Amino acid sequence: MRTFLEPVRRPLTSAEQRALRMRIAGLRAQDRRSRRGAIVASAVISVLLWAVTLLASDSPWMVITAFWIVVGCAIGLWSYRSQGTDSRHTIGGLESALRRNEADVYDVHASAFADVEEYEDEGALYVFALDDDRMVWIAGQEFYDERRFPCLDFTLVYPLTEGGTPAWMLMERRSAKASPSFTLPASFKERQDVPEHLEVWHRKWGRDSLQL
Repeated sequence: MRTFLEPVRRPLTSAEQRALRMRIAGLRAQDRRSRRGAIVASAVISVLLWAVTLLASDSPWMVITAFWIVVGCAIGLWSYRSQGTDSRHTIGGLESALRRNEADVYDVHASAFADVEEYEDEGALYVFALDDDRMVWIAGQEFYDERRFPCLDFTLVYPLTEGGTPAWMLMERRSAKASPSFTLPASFKERQDVPEHLEVWHRKWGRDSLQL
């Protein structure tokens, strides 16, 4: 039976609320840019096709023009509506999290960590040594090696939507970037039960206890 790190549920801090609002504003700006780009691209394609049709067809130019105006508007409207679907869904989740104003918080205070070699862009996978012969796994695309992570003392904050699902992740780093005690080969992931994010193992820390 798999066990997972227990979170603490608390209200969002003012800094976390600001971060959510900034994320929403950024996604909205991105959505507007993608919609404008879709309209411009549709217009350019429609004009090019209109010109080609005009040269290749014996039909009256007014008929051809009217046809491509209608088709171009339809393409532009479809492109406009289809752009930014994912970002609008994300924005809705972030707005819901602001209304709920709660987060699940995971504090990790580790003495050491190890990483696993990546295979075929599966995402980062780390294991951190906790107290009482426990270790916790941290996994996901958002944990790729960066300037200040992995570190040994950090907090993961997951603002919750009104439906109870995480809307985003915020990370607070309280220590400098650390080096792994050792690295496990990518073949580690060939096991049937690859560790899940925030899964806890009750074993003594060491390479031998992680070998399969």
